[in-house]
Order: sequence, then structure tokens, then C-alpha cells
Amino acid sequence: LQNLAEHIIPGVRMSVFALIGDLARQAPALIEAGLPNLLSEAVKSIDPTHPAACNNAVWAIGEVCVRCGENSGPLTPHAPELVQRLIAMLMGNMLDDDGDPVTVPGLAENAATTMGRLASV
Repeated sequence: LQNLAEHIIPGVRMSVFALIGDLARQAPALIEAGLPNLLSEAVKSIDPTHPAACNNAVWAIGEVCVRCGENSGPLTPHAPELVQRLIAMLMGNMLDDDGDPVTVPGLAENAATTMGRLASV
């Protein structure tokens, strides 16, 4: 999963973050050991120039937050950058490479949900 989360093709990352989110929900023990690196790649993929990968990365992080419960350890190193990126999405400050605002259907909702879930960890 780690290699796929770092893949250069956004469609591959989109799929792996969907899988990571599903694993966090259904079989969290399978990703627990690699969670620090997977979270790092998910945060890096919060990039509006690749909307599908971005949306799935945000969703997967939210699912990981739910499964962490009160154990914030895996999320703590990524929290500052994650919050910064989520706030940018919520405030409409996500810009593409040309400096134009980016709006991705459903992304603001996922960002809001993930922000709430992160706050509960």
C-alpha cells in the first residue's frame, strides 16, 4: 500500500486511498503498522489539482480518525499540516496551479466531516 500511496499516477492514489479508508473501517489492524507513512502520503495528496485522489485521501483520513478513538498518536505528527489544508478547503482557498479557485463536488463536505472527526481524536 505504501508504494501505491506514493504512485505518480493520481488514479492509482485515488484507488489506494479508497482502499485505506475501507480497511480503516473494516480491518484496521491490517494498516496499523504502516499508518504513519500512509497518513503522510494521504496528507500530501490533499491537492486540488487531482480532485479524485484528494477527495479519497480526505475521506480515508476521516475514517482513520474514527478508528483511532482516543489514541491520537498516529495522527499527531500530521495534524498541523492536515488542519491547514482542510481549512483551506473549507474557506474556499484551494487554488490550482494557475491560481484559480478549485471547487470539487463533495470535497468541502468530506473536509468538514474529517475536521470534525480529527477534533474528536
